[in-house]
Amino acid sequence: MPLAMSSVEATSWVEVDRRSGSAFPDLAEFSLQFECSHVEWRIKWSYDAVGSPFESVLLIQKGGDLIVYSEGYVSKSGVRNIHNEAGNFSLDITCLNMYEYTIIIEQDVDSIPEFTSAALIVGLITVSALALALSKKRRR
Repeated sequence: MPLAMSSVEATSWVEVDRRSGSAFPDLAEFSLQFECSHVEWRIKWSYDAVGSPFESVLLIQKGGDLIVYSEGYVSKSGVRNIHNEAGNFSLDITCLNMYEYTIIIEQDVDSIPEFTSAALIVGLITVSALALALSKKRRR
C-alpha cells in the first residue's frame, strides 16, 4: 500500500534579521531593511499589547514594489510565509497599543537561492571556457 505524501515543512530556517523593542505608549513606526537570498522566507512575530489588541499596518516592499500589505488586528504571535521572492526588502510597520515586540526574518536555505545576473554571466563564461578548452584538446 503506497504511503500518502504530505507537505514537508522546511527544517533549515536560518535567521536573517531580528528586531526587538518597546513601542509603549503611543504610535510606533519602524522600518527594517534586509536581504533574503533564498526564495522561501518568513516573518515571525510576538508582542505584548496594552489595552486592546495590537493594531497595525505592515508593508513589505522589494525595489519599491509592494509585495505584502496587511492592516488590522494581529494575533499575539504568528508567522507570515513569503513564497517565490528573493532579494532586498523593506519591512515597514506602524502599530498602536503595543508594549514589547520581537520580529524575526528567517529564510529557508533548502529553497532555491536567487541567482543574480552577474552569477549567471560568470557561470556561462566558465562553461564556455571549459567547452572551448575541451574542444581544443580533442583537436590535438
